[in-house]
Amino acid sequence: MLLKGQAARLLAIVLCTLPLNVTAQTDDDLIVISQGSDDYVFQLADDGQLEVKNRQTATYTAERMGGVVQPFVLYGGSVSIDRASATGISTAQYKSVSPENIFFDDSKVCYFTLDLSRKGKSATARFERTFHDARQLTQIYLDDTYFVRHKTVSLTLPDGYRIVERRLTPNISRSTTTDKQGRPTIVYTVTDQPALKSEPLMPHAPTLRPMLFVVGAFKDATDLYRWGHAQTLVDCSLPQRDSIIAAATAVCRTDAERIAASLAWVQQNIRYVAYEAGTAAFTPDRPAEVVRKRYGDCKGMALLLKTLLKAQGFDARLADIGAGDHIDWTADEIPTPAAYNHVICVLFHQADTLFLDATARYAPFGFIPNSLQGRQACVEDGDNCLMLTVPVLPPAASADSLHYDARLTGTALHIKADAEWRGDLKSLMAEGYHARRADERRRYAERLLNAADGHRTVSDSQWTWGDTLRLAGTLDDRQAVTVSGQDLYVELDPHNDMMATPIDTLKRQNDVELPFRFRMVREVVLTVPDTLAVKWLPEGCRIETPVGVLSCTFRADGRRVVFRKVMEVSRRRLRRDQLPQWNEALKHWNDACNEQLVLTKKG
Repeated sequence: MLLKGQAARLLAIVLCTLPLNVTAQTDDDLIVISQGSDDYVFQLADDGQLEVKNRQTATYTAERMGGVVQPFVLYGGSVSIDRASATGISTAQYKSVSPENIFFDDSKVCYFTLDLSRKGKSATARFERTFHDARQLTQIYLDDTYFVRHKTVSLTLPDGYRIVERRLTPNISRSTTTDKQGRPTIVYTVTDQPALKSEPLMPHAPTLRPMLFVVGAFKDATDLYRWGHAQTLVDCSLPQRDSIIAAATAVCRTDAERIAASLAWVQQNIRYVAYEAGTAAFTPDRPAEVVRKRYGDCKGMALLLKTLLKAQGFDARLADIGAGDHIDWTADEIPTPAAYNHVICVLFHQADTLFLDATARYAPFGFIPNSLQGRQACVEDGDNCLMLTVPVLPPAASADSLHYDARLTGTALHIKADAEWRGDLKSLMAEGYHARRADERRRYAERLLNAADGHRTVSDSQWTWGDTLRLAGTLDDRQAVTVSGQDLYVELDPHNDMMATPIDTLKRQNDVELPFRFRMVREVVLTVPDTLAVKWLPEGCRIETPVGVLSCTFRADGRRVVFRKVMEVSRRRLRRDQLPQWNEALKHWNDACNEQLVLTKKG
């Protein structure tokens, strides 16, 4: 349930779908917004409903050299474009916007293409919009995709409305004035505000940008729930219900098995797509329609799962949730539709509370996807709601393990490899498998077993599917052993680690946010022939980092040498000032893991 009226959600899509480069933003700020304004006036429409008139003006100036800019605004649904004009251009361009994995979205973009052909040239774009439902204006960003020399944002609010500020910088000041009708108007003045730089692994932009929330359409989180809950009261009759349940739970003997089977049926038989048009952005599709079409959005899939579970006597309910990393606020703090972007099913069973996401196709039963962990869930409870915090699972719930059982064959290693993935990493690997054609999957398996670099070859591979995804294969490594006189130098590190590459900090502006919390283990067990002895065993290391622990060990165990390396990420955010420490830890860890075992010939 990605909500409408949120420019941040579509900004990246818009930038990709416009025919020319819309940002023209570089570290040198070649083009800037030299003057701008963004005004919002709440007023009663002719039908008595509260609406918002929005007028935006921006002047773009080529400060160092010419370029092309494409100012734009989003509209669609309850937001209309009233007027658009630009310097030297008589007609605006209009285009539909369809984000990835969105089956239908009635969001549109209105834009101009302005050619600033030389240094010093300026051009101005103006847009006027109407939010016909004031509840759809939820947040306003104070920065831009360009460096802002000077800009004002003003809001003329009705009684009962207020502004919640987030991440205001010293470049932004606030004042209060009155409009021509004597109504109080809040004005934010933005001066020399840098644009947000896009960088790999950066936190989501809405959690970094200075922004305003418009609060007042709903008194509190319960009032917001009641508005949304009323829109979920659709016909839940499902003619195929009993046959679906019978087929899904045919071999089940316990409640846990029946719940898991019902969840798996929806995950495996209904394709997830989002539908974001008009009231369908909030109203779920009927379960009968979801089954008929074999696809649905998160609301429709959650309601279908709830229907199947309630028919079996389980206490299943819908829950709104702000999933993912681009919402760092709750409905308790900011009671607007912007607090939620997803719907799941919550089931109360005996002493357990289960958080079931029907859209997480490959997530095993009992696992909570990282995008939900630690989030606030608004669970339906009649006219009221329950505010629950989703548990945070230990890093090992998302695990990536690779085990090599290795033997020396001359100057090569013959390896029996076993890999397994759990949690988010199981979902990630399964998605990668199913996204590839049949003829590409062998190469995919080779890469996961670390045999795609030329000196390792896989003679066979076999997948095993279940709550834990497993992959087994047989490898030969022709470069792991180097002979020098009586000594053999053996490199045991498989070298296929996640997140083991240092982060470039030279021009880095933002923090780093790792994709999820996880535990990665690489273990190599080498059987040493009777003709050889261990001459030198590397020392290993253990390093505490700002996000978790890096370690590696080498130990002799009879005729075996065991190498084990672990990366455990228990905290995802690395502050910009912590990156040198992280990079140094990675270097030390990689160096320690790369130390070679030395064997020597007996006699």
